[in-house]
Amino acid sequence: CRESSMDMKAKEIRVRAAGIMRTPEGILLQRKQGDKVWALPGGRVEIGERTAEALVREFDEEFSLRITVGERVAVLENLFSHRGVEFHSIEFYYHVTPTVSLIEGITAQESDLETEFWTPKCGLEVRPVQCVELLRRGW
Repeated sequence: CRESSMDMKAKEIRVRAAGIMRTPEGILLQRKQGDKVWALPGGRVEIGERTAEALVREFDEEFSLRITVGERVAVLENLFSHRGVEFHSIEFYYHVTPTVSLIEGITAQESDLETEFWTPKCGLEVRPVQCVELLRRGW
């Protein structure tokens, strides 16, 4: 049974928290293997969870990395399509810093998660598009 186009549209507004973490290599980005675009690390906010708490949890789950959440720098509305499914999210962006030195680098804990570092000259495609300005300010 194939889903109708109505089934492929967002059925809810998702709330996401994301972190802008500057390292000597650049600003940390992530994407699932096979995706073309990069995003700032973070994830969905769970019911009863504050956005900053969600960000701490997500960095722990995805990178086994403890962070300190700093200033909230933006709240963006993001309407996008991913793999044929329409999404609608409200996204909270914060400056974050690791609580320990990153001498050994950052390793994704999920096997299908890739990491990269953004710099003003890197040419990586980042979504949502509004994030590029946040990255430039964070740089």
